[in-house]
Amino acid sequence: VLAAPLAHAFSEPLLVGLLPVLGLRIIFDLAGTVPRAVLGRTMSFDKMAVRTTLASLFGGIVCLVALWLGYGLWALALSQLTLSFTGAAGSILAARWWPRFQFDRAAIRELAHFGGFSSGINLVNLLNLDQILIGGLLGVFQLGLYGFARRIFQILSDVLAGPLNSVSFSLLASLQHDEARRRDAFQFATFLSALLSFPAFAGLAAVAGDLVPLLFGPHWAGAVFALQAFSAIGILASIGVLQSSLITSHGNADLWFVYLLIKQVVTVVYVLLFNGMGI
Repeated sequence: VLAAPLAHAFSEPLLVGLLPVLGLRIIFDLAGTVPRAVLGRTMSFDKMAVRTTLASLFGGIVCLVALWLGYGLWALALSQLTLSFTGAAGSILAARWWPRFQFDRAAIRELAHFGGFSSGINLVNLLNLDQILIGGLLGVFQLGLYGFARRIFQILSDVLAGPLNSVSFSLLASLQHDEARRRDAFQFATFLSALLSFPAFAGLAAVAGDLVPLLFGPHWAGAVFALQAFSAIGILASIGVLQSSLITSHGNADLWFVYLLIKQVVTVVYVLLFNGMGI
């Protein structure tokens, strides 16, 4: 519904087709919500790890192949769609859970508070205001470079920290009444995340200048600085990546939702202030 008005507002006709395709992510993400919860509750960490890794792998392959074929922004949209679809399908198959047309009012009341804020968290994560603003203010070319660097960062983050984040949520939730063990588990998981992420992102930042033109061609050289910046973010984020699990596993989804809203506001202000410097 909003695709045409947004395309007109940003003077980008391509958005008329892109936004409806990206909107399909919501359907796939919702379809995978319950089976992901089932896998977490049963602590099927091996299945969750395989699902996350395969989804990131397929999404990355689709993105890179589409970019190589010259599809531009459509490559980013297709990769996001593939990521959501593969993740949802993998969760349903692994949990052996199938949707049914049933409605339980008691369960709805029980989950209303936590589930409402959790849905809000997912909605905020889907907004991608940084990409919308960069596309509108700097144009499609700069958005393509930014999205390319961001996608590589996401793939590496999902492979390194995705399974660990899923495992830590279930573990920390089971220890929410044992503060000492919960603290020890969080500290160990944070150490493990940093141990994996520090060398990976530092190495990526060091070789990005040679690696990107070599693998993807010299026309992607403009994305090197953005990729190096994302690598620096990855090093910092590896320490705090488990904070979401720590807070939400204790039932405080409302606190994490407020944090994400503040983060989005800061992102908007930052892009509006410094977009003149490029990506």
